[in-house]
Amino acid sequence: MCVGAAPHKVGKASAIATSAMEFKLTKTVVIVGALVSGLAGCVGDAPQFVNPPAPDAAVELDERGLVRQQFEDNVVPLLTGYCAACHGEGGTGGGFMGGSDMYKTVLEWPNLISLRVPSASSLLSKGAHAGPAWQVDQKEIVRAWVQEESNLAPELEDTLETDPIIPVSGENSIDLSDVGLPGATITFRMEPLSSGMYLSRMSLNAGSQGIHIVHPTFVPWEGDSPAPDPVDRFSNVDIYAAALASESVGGGTLILVNTSSSAPISIRFTVAEEADAGQVILAGCEDVPSFTANAQPMLAQYCTSCHGGSDNGATNATDMTQLLDLSPTAQEAACGQILSRVNLLDSINSSIFLAAEPQSSLGHSFKLPDNATFLGFRDALTIWIAAEQAAISGN
Repeated sequence: MCVGAAPHKVGKASAIATSAMEFKLTKTVVIVGALVSGLAGCVGDAPQFVNPPAPDAAVELDERGLVRQQFEDNVVPLLTGYCAACHGEGGTGGGFMGGSDMYKTVLEWPNLISLRVPSASSLLSKGAHAGPAWQVDQKEIVRAWVQEESNLAPELEDTLETDPIIPVSGENSIDLSDVGLPGATITFRMEPLSSGMYLSRMSLNAGSQGIHIVHPTFVPWEGDSPAPDPVDRFSNVDIYAAALASESVGGGTLILVNTSSSAPISIRFTVAEEADAGQVILAGCEDVPSFTANAQPMLAQYCTSCHGGSDNGATNATDMTQLLDLSPTAQEAACGQILSRVNLLDSINSSIFLAAEPQSSLGHSFKLPDNATFLGFRDALTIWIAAEQAAISGN
């Protein structure tokens, strides 16, 4: 460090460094090599360079490149410092920091980033989470990047969304007339939790016309702010219900955490339309062989006595009728059912575990007999869940 040296003006490089902090997007940015990288020491009051700086290099970046640079310069250091321990390779949380391209993985991770409502991104709220919340300035850095991504996204179509209802403990019904399906409803049973709500027996019920819905997202509201299900549990759901008929929504259950049990709820859809024919699709497993090797034996041992078809209520909630059939097609179907009970962002809080945990307050007719048995059950399923997380992140 130079003592008593006159301030050294770096001109354009200093101006660009300042503007990078504010990150006002332009069509082209000129990146100039930092002069200080060649600074070795001081002789008198004048800075001396052992290696003279390279000539200024102009690199053109379009708006997408600028936003990616904003992510890499401002967001990546926060993720690396605060999130990698759990969300990197080998971590206990969802591996959205894995893969060869973190930028792409973060953007594509299920419901981590909301381009429609940036403030509702679970990367900001962190959802059900063992780690600390963002500090105010950190959250603003992340929010500013998500907002820029939203600004670059193709214009989004008008949201198909119901009016919110305030759920009650017990049976609830949401009218789908608001999304153009008169006489149709989605019904569910709600049980309050200490920091959220458990929805079960979820059913799509058609009116006098057959109906078709795709990707229903449950949205609790905090005042005027939406907080969509951060796991996006039903992202792969595509359901048709014939006139006057009912179909289970996904696996029929959903846990919403870090929200009040009296928070209003609405439902968003990618598609909501009248239809004459169709089928129910529940898919999404990326690593069925890992499911068969690790999860299937435990589920077969402890769960199929009720969910394998002998108990209609249990089977309707989570259908394991194909679990004992080891053919690839049956295992894919069984895996899809169990995946609907998994929170890929916070696997320990998955409903497949909360339902069976001996100390859990979640209403479920069967609990594993002791903690050791539960930990063995959870560890086996976690191997498969980690494989799903790795597949999604591209590892």
